[in-house]
Amino acid sequence: MTLATDSLEMVLLTGGGHVASLSLPGGPNVLWQSEWKTIEPQQFRPGRDSSAYGDPPVGNFLSHFTGHAVCADYFGAPSREEAAQGLPLHGEIASRPWQISVRNQPGLARARCRADAPKSEFRFEREVTLRGDESVACFRERLTNQRPRDRSVQWVQHATFGKPLLVAGESTVCLPATEGITWPHGYEGKALLADSRRFGWPMAPMANGGVADLSQPFACSNKGFVAAALVERGRNYGFVAVLNWNLGLLAGYCFRRADFPWIAVWEENRARRDAPWNGRSQARGLEFGTTATPLGLRDTILNGPVLGETTFIVVPANATKEICYLAFVTRVGRDWRTVRDVEVAGERIVIRADRSGQRVLLPARGLAMLGW
Repeated sequence: MTLATDSLEMVLLTGGGHVASLSLPGGPNVLWQSEWKTIEPQQFRPGRDSSAYGDPPVGNFLSHFTGHAVCADYFGAPSREEAAQGLPLHGEIASRPWQISVRNQPGLARARCRADAPKSEFRFEREVTLRGDESVACFRERLTNQRPRDRSVQWVQHATFGKPLLVAGESTVCLPATEGITWPHGYEGKALLADSRRFGWPMAPMANGGVADLSQPFACSNKGFVAAALVERGRNYGFVAVLNWNLGLLAGYCFRRADFPWIAVWEENRARRDAPWNGRSQARGLEFGTTATPLGLRDTILNGPVLGETTFIVVPANATKEICYLAFVTRVGRDWRTVRDVEVAGERIVIRADRSGQRVLLPARGLAMLGW
């Protein structure tokens, strides 16, 4: 389903609800696009499709994943017992058919989306609003617990970037973090980073010694990693941003730190040789949410806080939790090399370059609607 104004275009998939494309009119898709042909999630059959997409629970998700997925209920793999019930990677909601209605009219475009997760007993709703003179998308999401008891949940926006926006030597990754910690489980024998090590963003300890600058994408071919960055304490808003100075293009997301204190940073740089990756993919996930890394809900709860920060939230019995955030795309000067900050001021997003003092002001009238 296409949502479009004169200033921004978005493609939403009814299979899994993924944001498959986000772009300025006539510009490139700033999100990563899977290199494999996807299918609808309800069409996945392990006996037929595992050779193309991987075995369950991973194959269920990868068969249709591209761009930006929402991980609600849990982030990562289900438990062994949950997988036996047919639950996929990253939660049932991201692998269900979605109902999406789109209304494009002069000056305003809006999508209303809904997905039901019958096994998990959650309902997920999303409203996306674009305004005609703004290159900003306003997301409002609601997660309803349909059980008569409180539920611990993880809620993460699995936003993934790749070519042509994210390219080694001509782009950089920007986010407001000072503390981080690496994933404890390697990367299938091809880990760039050491396991379970604290670090100061963006310089992370490498598995073979030395440090890697995680703000620079795809530095080591045939490697991959997962790490967590904690949005700086004391901030009202966090952000993730990708800048490509050759294209003069910047894209990212802005969110309230109270909702999403963590950014899980994942990179696949032609490391995975099995299907559907087949050694071809260069993808960087900047996955902002309630949770540090995709350990799954059970292990996340048992492990407790990370870097002194909680890693899940509670949705009370028969109640609804609402979260809002923004996505943006904008042209910037080709002399920009990084982004120092992204702030919310009134009904604008203020994006500041490094020490040059340059900035971009993006109108965002939807901020009032979000209650920011």
